[in-house]
Amino acid sequence: MKNKNILIGGLVALFFTILAMVLYLNNQPSNAAPPGEAPAGKVWSPEHGHWHDAG
Repeated sequence: MKNKNILIGGLVALFFTILAMVLYLNNQPSNAAPPGEAPAGKVWSPEHGHWHDAG
């Protein structure tokens, strides 16, 4: 009985650990340009995740 409870507790902990990892990875910011038009004289750099001066 004690081993069964330990196994169930371990599986529950594993489930919540995996769930937390999935939620964390899905909420990471992307390097996509923000919505809307670019500020005057700026271009989006997906490599850096921010605006750069055009030209």
